[in-house]
Amino acid sequence: IFSILTVTTASEAIKSSALSFIKNLLSLENDVDDDDHMIKGFLDPYIEPLINSLHCLFRGDTLKRRSLKYHGEREIKILKLLTKHIRDESH
Repeated sequence: IFSILTVTTASEAIKSSALSFIKNLLSLENDVDDDDHMIKGFLDPYIEPLINSLHCLFRGDTLKRRSLKYHGEREIKILKLLTKHIRDESH
């Protein structure tokens, strides 16, 4: 799903569906209780590829539109949800 965001020929509808799916996955993991270990952390191995795919999407869209204002509420929500998965591994 994440790699769809990097396909330059993918339609806006496909990218939009992928972004909605990603937002729902991140929200689902965020909304479950701490006791539900089957769901908590299931995205952790995929966070780096997701970030890379989002970077490609944002960079490609920015180059096309020459504006960062293009990205909307859903994309900002995804970035906010991702902050809970990012750890500083430099220490």
